[in-house]
Amino acid sequence: MSRRGGFNYRRPSHTRRALSDCDSDVTMPGGRLTDSDDVFIDDATFANEADCKSHVFQDAEHKASSLRGFQSLRESQQLVDVSLSVDEQLFGCHRALLASASEYFRCLFTTNLAEQNQSVITISGVDANSMRLVLDYIYTGTVVLNSDTVQNLLSSANLFQLRGLRDGCADYMEQKIEIDNCIGIHFFAQVYCMLSVYKFCSCLSVVFFYSD
Repeated sequence: MSRRGGFNYRRPSHTRRALSDCDSDVTMPGGRLTDSDDVFIDDATFANEADCKSHVFQDAEHKASSLRGFQSLRESQQLVDVSLSVDEQLFGCHRALLASASEYFRCLFTTNLAEQNQSVITISGVDANSMRLVLDYIYTGTVVLNSDTVQNLLSSANLFQLRGLRDGCADYMEQKIEIDNCIGIHFFAQVYCMLSVYKFCSCLSVVFFYSD
């Protein structure tokens, strides 16, 4: 008997059956293996019969955990590799996450544009508060909406090609449509091709202005 890697190894004294995961009719005496049991696992058997036990493991918490990790790095400003300058405010970010979430940033960081290797990038067409909310959405998947910020946020989501955020803003605006703001939202929806909101405003306008 010899000792290999901390385990007792005993060469078989006679022919024994190799077990694999595909054996369903094999039972062990007492339900346990001991040093005296003449049973061993043949690695070759595993290799030949691996397909019969293939399994794809998917961690349902992995995506959320990864986002939480990036958000933690953002809050502590660790491993940031780019800063976005908006209205003279700097937002430290991670290129990889921005590029994975937004086609706008993917193009900015992966093509031969001047911004590709810049450490500070000036972003136009968006205000600082909307930029902060956009980053909240990218890093956490959640954002706080209200009537004061939703239109600018939707415009920013449209700029950065964040469809989920854009649709979320549109749904919120549709819930807030009233007679007093109907005309304004109607034109806003037309500019940004928000078909559902546009139709709702049109119907409400017809009912209110043309009804007896």
